[in-house]
Amino acid sequence: MTGTGAPEEGRHLQQVTAVNGFAFGVVGADIHVFGSGQPLYLLANWRSEEPADPDWLRELPSRMLNARRLVVPFVGREGDLIRLGEWRDTGPRLAVRWLHGPGGQGKTRLATEFAARSAAAGWKVVAAFHGPDADWIRESTQDLSLTGHTGLLVVVDYADRWQLAALTWLLKNNLLHRTGVTTRVLMVARTANAWPAIRGILDTYQAGTSGHVLAPLDGEAGDARPATPDERTEMFEAARDSFARVYGRPSARLFPPPDSLSGADFGLTLAVHMAALVAVDCHGSGGRPPEDMGRLTAYLLNREQLHWARLYGDGAPDSPALRPFRTPPEAMNRLVFIAGLTGALPRAGGLAVLGRLETPVAAQAMEDHAFCYPPSDAALALEPLYPDRLTEDFLALTLPGHQADHPHQAWAPGTVSTLMARTGEGAEPPAWTPRGLTFLADAAARWPHLAAYLNEILLRDPALATAGGNAALTSLASVPGIDVSLFMAMHPFFPYPAPDLAPGIADVMRRLGDHVLAHTEEDATRADFHEELCVRLSAAGRHEEALESAQASVALRRPLADRDRRRYAHALHALGTALWALGRYPEALEQADEAVRLRRQLADDGSPRSAHDLAHALDNQGTLLSQVASHTEALKVRIKARDVWRRQVRKHSRAGETEHLEAMQAGLAQSLAHLSGTQLHLGRHEPALATAEEGVTLFEQLLPDPLPEDGTVPYLLPPYQQAVSALGTALLASGRTQQAHAAFRQAVAMAERLVEVNPQAYEPRLLDDLSSLGVVCSMTGRHEEALETLELALTRFERLARTNPVLHEADLARVLVHLTETYAREKGPQAALAAAEQAVDIYRRLTAGHPRVYEPAFAQALYLRGVNLARLSRHMDAVDSLSDAVAVQRRLADTTPQAHEARLAEFLAALTEVRRAADSPAHEVVRD
Repeated sequence: MTGTGAPEEGRHLQQVTAVNGFAFGVVGADIHVFGSGQPLYLLANWRSEEPADPDWLRELPSRMLNARRLVVPFVGREGDLIRLGEWRDTGPRLAVRWLHGPGGQGKTRLATEFAARSAAAGWKVVAAFHGPDADWIRESTQDLSLTGHTGLLVVVDYADRWQLAALTWLLKNNLLHRTGVTTRVLMVARTANAWPAIRGILDTYQAGTSGHVLAPLDGEAGDARPATPDERTEMFEAARDSFARVYGRPSARLFPPPDSLSGADFGLTLAVHMAALVAVDCHGSGGRPPEDMGRLTAYLLNREQLHWARLYGDGAPDSPALRPFRTPPEAMNRLVFIAGLTGALPRAGGLAVLGRLETPVAAQAMEDHAFCYPPSDAALALEPLYPDRLTEDFLALTLPGHQADHPHQAWAPGTVSTLMARTGEGAEPPAWTPRGLTFLADAAARWPHLAAYLNEILLRDPALATAGGNAALTSLASVPGIDVSLFMAMHPFFPYPAPDLAPGIADVMRRLGDHVLAHTEEDATRADFHEELCVRLSAAGRHEEALESAQASVALRRPLADRDRRRYAHALHALGTALWALGRYPEALEQADEAVRLRRQLADDGSPRSAHDLAHALDNQGTLLSQVASHTEALKVRIKARDVWRRQVRKHSRAGETEHLEAMQAGLAQSLAHLSGTQLHLGRHEPALATAEEGVTLFEQLLPDPLPEDGTVPYLLPPYQQAVSALGTALLASGRTQQAHAAFRQAVAMAERLVEVNPQAYEPRLLDDLSSLGVVCSMTGRHEEALETLELALTRFERLARTNPVLHEADLARVLVHLTETYAREKGPQAALAAAEQAVDIYRRLTAGHPRVYEPAFAQALYLRGVNLARLSRHMDAVDSLSDAVAVQRRLADTTPQAHEARLAEFLAALTEVRRAADSPAHEVVRD
């Protein structure tokens, strides 16, 4: 559920939600939950951890490495803190920063210190926890009201492990969108892989976005100054002295840092702290501390096991039943291993996992585990070992196959195999699949033997990879030791279309392609793979790479065309689509024409497949004809495409053949949306509206109602969104502005959902609909909303146009045209003229290369410039601009009267009036 808006000043509204018997609430914010009642995320006031009992810390040295314990005072990273402070205190009202670096780099410690300093400076600091695997909040009510605070800082740790849908809902929370409240969101992550998708979502809110690489101590990466050797020593000494105080060993402060401290192994903050901790711990026993990271890790893990053994054996009665701690160390070893893969679970879930693994006395074992590793909430169990990097190393060292001086466990392969498997045929993947795959894949970067276990887990059930989501797919694609046979096994389980998995699938396909193309000599097989790679890369918005693959596919297929015309036509179709996506419309049309010619010949066999291919080719050809302004030809082609689809729908409906019916119905619905747009270009408004309505109705029959709320995207949602947008355009052209407003609102909402899962592919579509929505808002008297919406579209199209002017400069000019009238009303004619001037400049360049495509928009921009010049009493300049507009519009009306004569009359009337004003002694301003 969501809130209904910001609460009124002075009121304190509390929202309370009960989940599985536990109620929690917030004051001054929203709670968003899945339909099952599971919260997508939880918000809580930031709080410093209470000082831990030194005796308890000494029992397990790893407890002192947990950043939440704050055992070691923050030292160093002053440059990073200064940059964070500047980001917090300057810039737009809402800004989000992605702080990232490898595990153990000190991200959480830096975020904790920054949060503490921000709170001391008067900021309200809030922590956000990912719902499915969050540490549950102890207090059932959280007062998140902002009264009396300088601003709001929200800290999101492990942001790269959040489900994208959950992060999206977090960013929609009312708490972040209070008028006049400076708001900062700090997202902490290991990599920047998920940042482009989040940044795309944030554009919707006009938020400032920035990345912040946390440089390693050896300075090999990042944009901050790396630590000097002296600073690394200072960090070691600060940690050593802090640990010495916990141990009560002041003499340990004299223990020098290891000679290897300047080496690459100690490029992480965690590594320096581990060296300091082991130095102090060894000092008490008189031993010499190890100097390399592998042995430091093994030492700390040995201390974990020593603690388990002491708990089980120290002072215990002879009878195990009378012992307070009854789990032997070898069994505790397995419990810690299990928790490392699953993460913290509700108690019932933890018991179910232990039962599945046939853990003796599971309830007692879980209690003993909680004694060693207390969960953050009593409702949870199986709290994992911290920090995460130590967990990854523990998993790696427990599994056989490494050469480190640490014993592996014979039970570990079977345990990981069982944990990462479904409970039965047809069962859902384990809830911890994303965590388990991510931890194993991240650890495999340091422990290559883990690739064999990932191979075994996923070769048995390749569909688990997609169940892990985009993050898991991307992580797996980066593991060098993954066998290519695994990627081949995963390949058949990649759905298409798959808007929510497209980026991760593209990463895997690129990795698979490196092998397939290097080891395959058969041209036909190579061409097939290039074609699929093109489709997958295009779906992920990686259009330049997609074009390379499409060109390679056509080059390989052309010599084979006589032998397999169907595959050659497929390759041409893919190449045309790739060129179209990059705005290279004339070249794309050449490929589309050839594809249609071939598919017409193939359609003589009467098969559903051939009819399907022909209809798609005709649709693609019609789109490209429209792009080059051949609207009359485009209309003929669109009608042919519609008729092919309609015949196939009728044929399969009559025969009761359901296998192909849905695909044919979806093709017809999409074709109708395209046809509607072409009819509008030719001024046929009422037929266009009827066509658009038919397409939307057909999609609504095919899609689930309501749409899923779990963040998944039905494969028909993208074309349905386009159909609703086409309906809005047709309604607007027919003068039904209120209905158009509703349609564009729906289209924008769906486009936002698509951008959440794949911003590269769908952001331009969202911006187009935002621009149209702004126009309709202006026409229906919603002037403030119009201004806000159009300026948002302008800002984002400016960014896209800088990145790819060929593809997006026309989009930018179109928004500027839309903004001109809104600026005239809201900001005055000077601002309107500036927008019109910029649009004229862009369209003049574009028209020089493609006059048929851009002349209608160029004429409109010239007209708006002239009108606003007249409003500023610059009548002679206005006459020149309006005369140019009339000249261009007259050429258009001569070729397509129905589409352009009405606008020509409008331009002529304005020109006449401005000439009259220019000739009058008073130089009257043209009326609006």
